[in-house]
Amino acid sequence: FTTLNSTTGFNSLNNTQASSLHTLIQHDINNQWVSNIGDGSTNTGGNLADFNTGFGGIGTGLINIAGGFDNTLNLNSLTDLTGAFDPALASGNIVTGALSTNNATSSFDNSIIANNANTATVGNLATADGNTGLNDASFNTALGNVGTGNVAATLAEANAVNGNSTQVAMGVADPAFGLLTENNTTGFNSLNNAQASAVNALHVDNVNNACINNDVFAALNTGGNLADFNTGAGGIVTGGAIAGVAIGNEANSNVTHVLMGDPAGAALVASNGLTGAESINNATASLLNTVDVHNLNNANLHNDVNVAANTGGNTASFNGGCLSDCGGL
Repeated sequence: FTTLNSTTGFNSLNNTQASSLHTLIQHDINNQWVSNIGDGSTNTGGNLADFNTGFGGIGTGLINIAGGFDNTLNLNSLTDLTGAFDPALASGNIVTGALSTNNATSSFDNSIIANNANTATVGNLATADGNTGLNDASFNTALGNVGTGNVAATLAEANAVNGNSTQVAMGVADPAFGLLTENNTTGFNSLNNAQASAVNALHVDNVNNACINNDVFAALNTGGNLADFNTGAGGIVTGGAIAGVAIGNEANSNVTHVLMGDPAGAALVASNGLTGAESINNATASLLNTVDVHNLNNANLHNDVNVAANTGGNTASFNGGCLSDCGGL
């Protein structure tokens, strides 16, 4: 936009002013409390095959426990890439009269305020209890045989809390932007003031408080089997006890991206040309960019993983023989 005094009269007073005001304010206040509880308990064990006149055998199935939590809380985004700029910001006095006073002012004021306050409290409790053991094949006249299946548990907990992304363009963000102020062909003994100003201010205030507590408990058992006191052979083959635990926490992430443009492409000009005798000519062009970013982050993270896996505690005693292979039952 342009403000201009042109061809003013003798001893005249001429004032022209143009202003552009752009204000963007975003307040995000988030308070979230999340509690997740998951319990997986599976049992194929605890079987009995005792006191049989013939063969006593036990074969348990497989157990696979999988579960977890994925929490995403308090993510804020502010994007203003327009910059609210005018491609031509100009003020001037052109062909002014003798003894005249001419004031031309143009101003551009761009203000962006982003306030983000996030509080996230997350509690995750995941438990897995799997058993294929604690089987008994004893006191049989023939064979006493136990074969247990595998127990596998996969538990995952992922938390992403309190993220702030601010992307803005400030004022002269376009290389085509021109800031021009000019006095040209001024009259005798005239007073000519031309002023163009652009002020850009960005204020970002991020306050994040995160408290994350992850508890994982897994108890896996394929052992504790008995194959005792069989007249024939006694044998035990246990499956594997496998636990996989993954915990991922991402808390209090702040990103502020400010696009200021290409200084080589933008124009900032103040000039006086063809001034009159005894005239006073003031031409001022100013550009002020202010970026103020405050990030305050507090995080309290606690991860507790407790895994108990057992394939032992088996007895195959006081039998008439020993089996080397108890699978396939």
